Amino acid sequence: MLFKAQRGFLHFVLTLVIIALTCVYGTGNYFVYVTSKAFKSVTNLTSKVSNTLTVRTLEGRAQSEKDLDGACLGYFTSMDSSDLSKLTDSLSKDNVSFTAKAYDDIYDMVQDLYDGYIDGILFNESYSGVVTAVEEYSMFVNRTTPVYSMTYYTENQNQKQDSINDVDVTSVPFTVMISGNDSYGQFNENSRSDMNMLVTVNPNTGTVLMTSIPRDYYVPIAGLTNGYDDAELEDKLTHSGLYGIETTQKTIENLLDVDINYYIRVNFSSLINLVDAIGGIDVFVEEGLAVDAFYADTTLGGVSEGWNHLDGKRALAFSRERHAYQYGDNQRVKNQQIVLEAIIHSLTKPSMILNYPKFISALSGAFETNMPADTISNLLKFEFGTFPDWKFESYALSGFGDSRLCASLGGYADVVLPDEESVIVAKEKINLVEIGNTSNDIE
Repeated sequence: MLFKAQRGFLHFVLTLVIIALTCVYGTGNYFVYVTSKAFKSVTNLTSKVSNTLTVRTLEGRAQSEKDLDGACLGYFTSMDSSDLSKLTDSLSKDNVSFTAKAYDDIYDMVQDLYDGYIDGILFNESYSGVVTAVEEYSMFVNRTTPVYSMTYYTENQNQKQDSINDVDVTSVPFTVMISGNDSYGQFNENSRSDMNMLVTVNPNTGTVLMTSIPRDYYVPIAGLTNGYDDAELEDKLTHSGLYGIETTQKTIENLLDVDINYYIRVNFSSLINLVDAIGGIDVFVEEGLAVDAFYADTTLGGVSEGWNHLDGKRALAFSRERHAYQYGDNQRVKNQQIVLEAIIHSLTKPSMILNYPKFISALSGAFETNMPADTISNLLKFEFGTFPDWKFESYALSGFGDSRLCASLGGYADVVLPDEESVIVAKEKINLVEIGNTSNDIE
C-alpha cells in the first residue's frame, strides 16, 4: 500500500503505520524471546547436585592439609557413610594420617572443637546453617577455616519428569509447594527448607489458598530411617531440605495427605531480585505488629503500622523476622503469605508492562521449578486471556514449643509440635478449594 500510494498525506500516514507496527512487533518479539529464555532457565533443573566436604579447624590452627597429619578429627555419626569414606580416602591419598572421634551430637562436636579437645572436624558444608542456627555457634563459619576441601556431584532425582503430576492448570485445581532455601546464589546444593508453603489454585473458581507450615514443625522425615526398620525418624521440617527437595515434598504430602503437583525453589537472592525488579511491594502491617528494627539486618530499620513500601532487602528481612513477635514463627509464616500476595498483586498491575524486561531478567535466576515450560506458558495465557478475579485465602498451621531429639542433629533442639487440630483443618481447607468451595467454609 505504501508503494502504491501517491505522495502526500496517505503516503505519510502509511509510513507512520509501518514504523509503529515495526516497533510493536519488534517489542513483542523481544518480550517473547526473553520470556522463552526465562522459562527455559527456571525449568532447566540442575542435572547435578553439588556436595562439598571439608576439614574445618579453628581459625589459625592449620594452614593446609599437611598440618592435619597426626591430628584428631571429629566426625558426626549421622554424616552419610559414603561422604565420610570419600573424605577420608581423599586425605589418605594426600598422605594425611589422622585419628577419628565419633560424635552422636553435632553441637557436642563443635563445642569440643572450640575447647581444643579435637584438632578439627570432618564436615559436610550443607550442615553449616544447622550449626549457625544456634546462637552460641552463630559465628561458626567465621571462627573456623576449611583447610581441606573436596566437591563431588550426584544425580538430581528431581529431573525425572515422569514423577511430576502434571495437569491442565487452566481447568484442573493444582497445588504448588514453595520451598525457601536458607542460602544465596545457585540451587545446585541441598540446604535447609526455611520456608514451606503450599499454594492450592482452583482456576475454575479463581481461588488461591496459601497454607504455611512452620519451619520447626516436628514431623517424620520421608525416607529417613535408622536402617534397622522402616519407621521414619522425626526431625524439624526445615532439615528435610538437607536430603533434597523431593524429601521435603514427600514429607509434606505425608503430613497433610495431599498430592503436590509442582514445586518451586527460591532462596534469599530470589526474593531480593524479584521484589526490586517489580519496583518494590506494598504490605499492610496490623496494629501491634510494628517492628522497630529487623533482626536479620538492623540497618534496614523495620516496619510501622499501616501500609509500608518495601524494597527487596526489606521484604526479605520482613519475611524472615520472628524475634520481634510474641508468636515467633507463627507470625513469620503469616508475613511470608503477605509478601507472596503482594508480589502477585504487583505482577498483575498494568504498570508491570514497563518493568517487564527487568522483571524477566530477574526471573531467569530467581527460582527453580519442575513445572514444565508449556504448563507455565498455558497458565500465563489463561491469566492474560481471562484476567480472573483471584480471591486469596490463607491458613497457617500451628503448634506448641518443645525440645525433642532431632535425627539430623543427633541431639535435642527446640521444635514445634504439631497441633493436630490445625493439621486436620489444613487438610479440609485444601480439599474444599479443590472441589470448588472456599476454604472459609470451615473455621
